[in-house]
Amino acid sequence: MDTKYKEVFMGNAMAVLLLKGIFGDHGIPYIEKNEQVSGVLAGFAGGTESTIKVLVPMEFEEAALALVADFRSQLESA
Repeated sequence: MDTKYKEVFMGNAMAVLLLKGIFGDHGIPYIEKNEQVSGVLAGFAGGTESTIKVLVPMEFEEAALALVADFRSQLESA
């Protein structure tokens, strides 16, 4: 079975860490794609701190996007 993923968030390391905790609390599986770390491990310098992406399986996209919207509004009001 080939699971398809959708990107639902991109941000810095701290924001991604917080969001992963929220997803974990709600049982939403995710994949973190950190292009900067991947580039360094491959021997290339590249990417920026804000290139960390969070992807979820397509069946969790709607719930994840709702949590992301709430997360963003909390960040803006802080």
